[in-house]
Amino acid sequence: VEEDELILNPTEIELAWLLEEAFYCYRTWETDWNFVFEYASPTLKIDLRNIQEGEPSDGDIIPKLVRLHQSWVERRFANFRRELRERLLKGETRPIMKSILPQIRVPVKRQIDKRKELKSRKQTVS
Repeated sequence: VEEDELILNPTEIELAWLLEEAFYCYRTWETDWNFVFEYASPTLKIDLRNIQEGEPSDGDIIPKLVRLHQSWVERRFANFRRELRERLLKGETRPIMKSILPQIRVPVKRQIDKRKELKSRKQTVS
């Protein structure tokens, strides 16, 4: 039994994986809740439907799914996400996502082009 399985519940473990997989695929720190919902288990989808109202945000959803009020859970969740990020960068994936992640990961060049486009838009609006 791994350390995270002793502290984090299955929903918290799955959510950590999905959040990091979304960041890995889209190379952005903005949570893609559509990705999370699309690849979530049926149980997590029910939980997400129950709390999503309007435009979701991390501050609204994550505290409702992760027991952040318990300091040891909050610390373990953050550490587990950091570990997952490192594992993903080394090429380790969950078996269920092994064929999916490479197909949707944004190439670096496209991400750089997108950043330039956003920066250009901001400068023209200012």
